[in-house]
Amino acid sequence: MADNLTTAKMRNLRTPGRYLDSKGLILHVVTPERRRWVFRYMRNGRERQLTLGDADLIGLGEARKRHTEARALLARGIDPLDAKHADKSKPEGHRFEAVAETYVQAHEVGWRNPKHRQQWHSTLATYVYPLIGSKLVHEITVNDVLAVVQPLWNQKPETASRLRGRIEMILAYAKVRGWCAGENPAVWRNNLALWLPSSRRCGP
Repeated sequence: MADNLTTAKMRNLRTPGRYLDSKGLILHVVTPERRRWVFRYMRNGRERQLTLGDADLIGLGEARKRHTEARALLARGIDPLDAKHADKSKPEGHRFEAVAETYVQAHEVGWRNPKHRQQWHSTLATYVYPLIGSKLVHEITVNDVLAVVQPLWNQKPETASRLRGRIEMILAYAKVRGWCAGENPAVWRNNLALWLPSSRRCGP
């Protein structure tokens, strides 16, 4: 079966619905502002669905790559959805990016402003994940948080402030889940306030 989607076509698909690429790879448009890639497949006579990522952050090429990897697991007799859940349950799987995505998925249903939801996804993907996304949450230090926030503090103070607050909330969530312990390295008072210029106030 030939691929049905192109990069240009998928960028313009905003009408809610499900749009098939090929072999179970689907662009699911939930709302015009919320789109995701999913892989729909059959396993032991039951239909299952694996979310592959946010379609406004992950392009068609990367979606197809993840889709191919999931199909390779199926070919080996491994359910990709079960494999994903197993990875998240392991302590070594609690890397910042994975925890952040879990936190966002759990809370974004309550964020009524589509722009707010998009900003969470885009700012984390742009500024945070490249620097600390692969780090285990229990290993993240004040220096790691500063590596993200400090370069933006004077040039983009509002972005820096929001990033700090978001990192703090994600690490607080990780602590509640038991994935890290101790002081939160992203808190402002008596912590980052001592490192960054007092003329800039860091908020959530």
